[in-house]
Amino acid sequence: MKNRGFKSETTLRKAIKELLDAKLIVLTKIGMYGRGQRLPNYYAVTWQPIDDVKGFEMDIPSTITPPRTFSIELRQVQNDKAA
Repeated sequence: MKNRGFKSETTLRKAIKELLDAKLIVLTKIGMYGRGQRLPNYYAVTWQPIDDVKGFEMDIPSTITPPRTFSIELRQVQNDKAA
């Protein structure tokens, strides 16, 4: 991410937390430290199905449909009720 202008680890962690809290991404595989290895966390966007990757074991199952559906119309109805 440094090549893309993100230099602060704190900023990256905050951004990931915001995306998780907003349910825009989901953690599919928890990374690990130890045994001389440093493995990353893996995420999936929630508006697309989670693909099964051969040879890669995720912590959550793959899906055929997106884990979350988005509806502009529903959001507008909810916003109208809140106003």
